[in-house]
Amino acid sequence: MTASYGRGWRGWKRRRFLRRHPPPPALDAHIGRVPILGGFAPFERKRLAALAWLWLHEKQLTPHQGLRLAPDERFHLALLAALPILGLDPDWYAGYREVILYPGRFRTPRRYFDGAGVSHPDGRVFSGEAWHYGPLVLAWEAVVAAGFGTGHNVVIHECAHQLDMRNGQANGFPPLSAGIDIKEWSGEWMSAWWAFHATPHAWPGIDSYGASAPAEFFSVLCELFFEAPDRVIDAWPGVYMLFTRFFRQDPLARFNAGPWRPGADEPGPGHAV
Repeated sequence: MTASYGRGWRGWKRRRFLRRHPPPPALDAHIGRVPILGGFAPFERKRLAALAWLWLHEKQLTPHQGLRLAPDERFHLALLAALPILGLDPDWYAGYREVILYPGRFRTPRRYFDGAGVSHPDGRVFSGEAWHYGPLVLAWEAVVAAGFGTGHNVVIHECAHQLDMRNGQANGFPPLSAGIDIKEWSGEWMSAWWAFHATPHAWPGIDSYGASAPAEFFSVLCELFFEAPDRVIDAWPGVYMLFTRFFRQDPLARFNAGPWRPGADEPGPGHAV
C-alpha cells in the first residue's frame, strides 16, 4: 500500500501539515467505533486517520437547515470519505472542495424540459449527489447509518462518483493504475454490468439502483466492496479482484482476520456518533 499524500508542492504541504498538526487521539479512537474500519494493521490505521484529518482540513463542510456537527460526527464522515483512498492519495478527491450537508433527504435543484420545451423542477429526492468539480451533497441521516456492514454507504457511494469522474464523465471507468489493463477492466466490468442491468432483481443484496447506469453500478459495487465485500465476490469474483487492485485494499481478507465479520450483529447507527 502506497503512503503517498500527493505529488509536488501539494504533497509537501500535506506532509508538513501532518507534522505540525497531527490527527487528534479522538479521531483514532473513533475508528474503533465503526465496524467496517476494523482489522487494519497499525500503519494502515495511522494512515486512515491522517487521510481523514487532511480531508477535514482541505474540504469545507457546509451544514444547512440548522444542522450542527459535533467533532465525533465530523470524524465519522471524514473516516468514511478517507477509506476509498487509503491505498491511493488525496489528489483523487481534487475534483471537489465543498461538502454540503442536509439533515435528511433533499430535492435536487435540477430541472428538465418536456416535449413542448417547458422547464419543470426535477422533483426527485436524494440521499446524496456528486457533481463534476463539486460539490458533494449528503443527507446526514444517511451518513450516520453508514459504516455498519449493511451494504449501504452514501459517503462511499458519492466519493466513488468523484473517483469515477477523474476521467471526465462518470461511466464506471475511473483512471486505471499501471497494473490494470483496460481490456481486462472492460471485459470483467461490462460483463457484470450487462448481467445486472438485464436482471437486477436476480442478485439479492445488491441495490437495483445500480442497474440505472454504469456510473451507478460502479458506485453501488464500491459501497458493497467496503461494507459487505462478500456480496461482490460471490456475484462477480473477477470484479472483486479488480477492485482489490484498483483500491489496493482487500476488505474481505481484513474483515475475516479481524474481530468483526460482515453480517455480524452490531449496535444500531445511533451508537456510532
